Amino acid sequence: MARCHIPLFAVELSDSISASARRRCFMSSVKRIGPGSSFKVGLVVYGILGLIVGVICALFALAGTAFMGPERGLPFTGPLLAIVCIIAGPILYGLFGAIMFAIGALIYNLASGWVGGLEVDIS
Repeated sequence: MARCHIPLFAVELSDSISASARRRCFMSSVKRIGPGSSFKVGLVVYGILGLIVGVICALFALAGTAFMGPERGLPFTGPLLAIVCIIAGPILYGLFGAIMFAIGALIYNLASGWVGGLEVDIS
C-alpha cells in the first residue's frame, strides 16, 4: 500500500489505483531556496514592476508640467524627469527587489532548517 500525505490526515492507496492517481498525491518539502536564483527572479519581477511604476511616474511628471507650464516648474521636471523615471525605475526597483528576494531566501533557508521546510503538492 502506498501512502498519500494530505494535510491533517493520511489516505491509504490500494494497488489497484493507477499510477497517475498516485502521482497526483505526492507531497514534497522545499528544504532550501538558492539565493542566487532567488536574486535573478527578484531582479526580473521587480524590474518589470519598476518599469510600470516608472511609466506612471513619467506620466505624472508630464501632466504636472502640462498643467503648471514649463516656466513655473522646477528645472528638472517635465520630460527630463519622465526619462529619469523610466530609466531609473526598473533599475532601482530591480536591484532592491533582487536583494530582498536573496535575503528572503537566506531567512527561509535558516527557518526551514528549524521547522523542516514548506510542504508542496507536486502533481
